[in-house]
Amino acid sequence: MDKEQMKSEITKLIEKYNCEKGKRYNEEATKNDFILPLFKILGWDVEDSNEVSKEENAPVRT
Repeated sequence: MDKEQMKSEITKLIEKYNCEKGKRYNEEATKNDFILPLFKILGWDVEDSNEVSKEENAPVRT
């Protein structure tokens, strides 16, 4: 995907967000509808656990 196609796809994603921002999204729906599509547009292989980790525990700092 070239730069212009990426811009176009990101614009569509932003338009979708603007149309649905009053809708209540849980974490899973937000990830599936916005975060993963953005990563895909940017060329990430979201199915490859070496590129995108599904869930990670953050260390607790005291």
